[in-house]
Amino acid sequence: VIANRLIVFADLDADIVQTGRAGKTCVGNVVEKRNRPLKQRLAHLFRSFCKLVVAPSSTYVIIRYVTYAMQFANAILLARYLNEFYFGVYSFIMLVMQYMSYSNLGINESLNTEYAARKNDAGQLKAIWDNAWTVNILLNVFITFGGGLLLFFTDDLFPDYRFNDYKYMLLAICITVNLSRIYITYYRLWGRLYKLNIQQILPNLAIFLLLVVYRDRISINEIVVALFVSNAFSLLIFRIGVPVAPRFAIKRSLVSVLIRRGITLLLYNLSFYFLTVLASSLVSLYYSVEVFGCYSFANTLVNGVVMAGGAFLFIFY
Repeated sequence: VIANRLIVFADLDADIVQTGRAGKTCVGNVVEKRNRPLKQRLAHLFRSFCKLVVAPSSTYVIIRYVTYAMQFANAILLARYLNEFYFGVYSFIMLVMQYMSYSNLGINESLNTEYAARKNDAGQLKAIWDNAWTVNILLNVFITFGGGLLLFFTDDLFPDYRFNDYKYMLLAICITVNLSRIYITYYRLWGRLYKLNIQQILPNLAIFLLLVVYRDRISINEIVVALFVSNAFSLLIFRIGVPVAPRFAIKRSLVSVLIRRGITLLLYNLSFYFLTVLASSLVSLYYSVEVFGCYSFANTLVNGVVMAGGAFLFIFY
C-alpha cells in the first residue's frame, strides 16, 4: 500500500504542470496511472530501488558491511586453523597495527576539516592538499628511519610473540597504510568512492583467499605478507588517476594548522577506542599468548554480535 501511494505521489509531481491529450487534465493522467497493473508499479519500484543500490554512496556502505562480515569470518577461520598460540600472535599483530595507525598524527583528519572549511577557495584548497601530502610524506620518512633504528637495536622486543620474525614487515605495512590514508580522505572529499571500495575489502579478501588455499597450513608470515601486498596495491591504485596531482610544498602557517588540528582530532578518536586498546594491551602483557588469543577471539565475537544488532536496530529505527 505504501509503495502504491509513493508511486501515485511521484506521478502527481511529474504531471502537475502537464495536461493530457484529448482534453484530459493532469488529474486524469494520475488516475490513469493509478489504475496501471500492479506488475508495472512493482517494476517501477524495483527500478527505483536498483538506482538507489548502485549509487556510489550506497555501494560504499554495502561493501563496508561486506568487509566487516568478511573480517568476522576471517577471525573465525583463523581461530579454527591456527592453534591458540598462533592466534594469539595474530591478535598481537592486529594490536600493534592499531597502535601504528596513530603514528600519522591525524593529518588525514585535519585535511578533511580544513578542506571543508575552505571549500569555496580553489587556490587555498590546492595549497591545503599539497601541504597535507608533503607533511604526510615527511612524517613517514621520519617513521621509516626512526622506527627502523628502534627495531634494529631492540632484538628482544616482545619475545613471547616472536616479534622479531615480522617486525620490519609490520613497519612497511604501517608506512603503506599511512600513505594511503591521505589519499582515502582526498578521494572521499571528491566523492570518488569506487577506489575506496577496493581499498577497504582487499586486505580481508587476501587473507580469506589464503585461508581457502592453505587452510590449516597457513602461517603468520604469509598473513603479514598478504597484508603488505594488498595495502601496497591499494596505494598504487590511489596514486594512479588522483584528481589533482600533489606537489611538494611547505607553508609554515598551513603546516602548523594541519599538525595542531590533526593531533587534536587524533586524541579525540583515540579516546573513543582507549579502553578497548588499553584492555587488550594489559592482557597481552600480563597473560600468556594463548590467553590473549582467547580474549581476542571473544572480543571478535562480541563486536560482531553488537555490530549486527546495531545494524538491525538502525533499520528498524
